[in-house]
Amino acid sequence: MGRIFCAALALLGSLVAPAAAEWHEVRTENFTVVGDADLDRLEDMAVELEQFRIFLGIIHAGRLMPPEPVNVPVYIMRDEESFLEIYDNPSAGGVYTNRVETPIFIVNAENNGSQSVVRGQKRDRKRQSINILKHEYVHHFLYINGPDYYPMWYSEGMADYYSSFEYDKGVAKVGELLSMRAGWLIYDDLLPWDRVFMSKNSWLTGGTGVLTTIDVSKLYAQSWLATHYLMSDQGRRAQLVDFLRKIQLDTESYEQHFSEAFGTDMNALGDDIERYLDRNRFLMLTVDLSEYETDPKTTSRRLDDWEAEMAFLFARRFFARNDETRSEVRERLTALTDQRPDRIEPLVELAFLERDANNFELAQELTDKAYALAPQDGMVLLLKALTGPFPERATWLNAAREAAPDNALAHYEYAFRYQDNPNEDVLDAAISAMYLSAENERLPLLVGKLLIDLEYYEDAIGLLQPISVWARDPGTRRAARYQLDRIPARE
Repeated sequence: MGRIFCAALALLGSLVAPAAAEWHEVRTENFTVVGDADLDRLEDMAVELEQFRIFLGIIHAGRLMPPEPVNVPVYIMRDEESFLEIYDNPSAGGVYTNRVETPIFIVNAENNGSQSVVRGQKRDRKRQSINILKHEYVHHFLYINGPDYYPMWYSEGMADYYSSFEYDKGVAKVGELLSMRAGWLIYDDLLPWDRVFMSKNSWLTGGTGVLTTIDVSKLYAQSWLATHYLMSDQGRRAQLVDFLRKIQLDTESYEQHFSEAFGTDMNALGDDIERYLDRNRFLMLTVDLSEYETDPKTTSRRLDDWEAEMAFLFARRFFARNDETRSEVRERLTALTDQRPDRIEPLVELAFLERDANNFELAQELTDKAYALAPQDGMVLLLKALTGPFPERATWLNAAREAAPDNALAHYEYAFRYQDNPNEDVLDAAISAMYLSAENERLPLLVGKLLIDLEYYEDAIGLLQPISVWARDPGTRRAARYQLDRIPARE
């Protein structure tokens, strides 16, 4: 896997770790859970994530889903101070990035969350942090097994709803009240329900263009409540599935599909949802998982100081927001290289860091050092393509793709660089990258463009039309519409 996270951890050395606490790694089939939280905590989260993944496959597709294309790194940091060392945002309890090369999840294990407002429900910091992690994993799971695109209210409401997942003795259940949402439903007036349901690709799309932090909190809370109501009854679940199917096939008649699927308009459905809230008898959804293997195999180990530093810097580089942080990461990676000149991992990270800073000569020098150590490594071969002479680029890109077939970035770089001379090989590279990565903007747009170039018009429409409506980024929506406009009019 080259630069993929797991390889960066299998190292030896002796530097001061980034934090005083010990770092551990817990590996399962689909996840590498790592961090300075207690080992028991890491193991519990690794097991629950595997069980959660089984549940998502059964509830969405009626079957177990294939394994993750690459083992997903999940960082569990012991407290806010430790979390902020990687991701400097005090208002966040967790973060997820879906970059082409690999996804990364990072969560503060002692996230405070909000004081519970639900009678009889105690605030549990450990549950708050795993719920944040599961919320973000829902987004990742639905895209990596799609790609599918949904209205904002459903996407966020469903992620919240599923984040309440708990498993015990063969039975999964979801639907427990979320204290961080419930308070906004109890102590203040709700927003109009058509405002919520018309939130397609942004919370702004259903309103006037003015959005306060209170509005955002209410939109999240009401989206969770709407999803809870629709999922708590078999008949309503069928209506929801019908609605989602219709808007994937036809994005133009959103309000009509809503009325046809639910048999009423948006505000009338909202009245039903509020009566459900007033009754205060929230129904739990249970799923029998007893026939599935829900006790995953795990391997746990303590990371030595060198490994802990490498793991820390791998994530730190992804979230470096300014030159000062990047300079710090550069210095610490260089120190790792000095300590272990026989290891390629810090050299690879340094080469990418310098390339991103347009220091191409230095990036090439670092790449050549890594190549001398590991001439068959897929990520090193990719760096040879990205930093070397242009005439040799295709040779190195093909070598990288062959050496590491699961390297999404190698496939993407090949397809991106040769998209102006489209052929089946370029298209195959783009499709491989799309299904190996959870990146949901550049990759599907590139695949859609190539499908049109090669006159696979129906496939292009099926991929790009939902993006043109549901993608969160306005630029992505415009790009999708531009590509759709290239398709010749049907006779």
